[in-house]
Amino acid sequence: MRDGHRAGKESIQQALERLAPEVRAGAIGQTKASSFDRGMLTTGMTRSPLRAVEARLKI
Repeated sequence: MRDGHRAGKESIQQALERLAPEVRAGAIGQTKASSFDRGMLTTGMTRSPLRAVEARLKI
């Protein structure tokens, strides 16, 4: 995708940052939301099953 196509679009991380914490927890789940708040959740982990994220973060 070229930079021109990306202009004006926000990433998943940016969208999660602008959400209120309660809404974020409702969208991605409490465990992923707390990992996101600590800065440990990457874009790929956002879409992954919780089981895979827990194994990767060793929660």
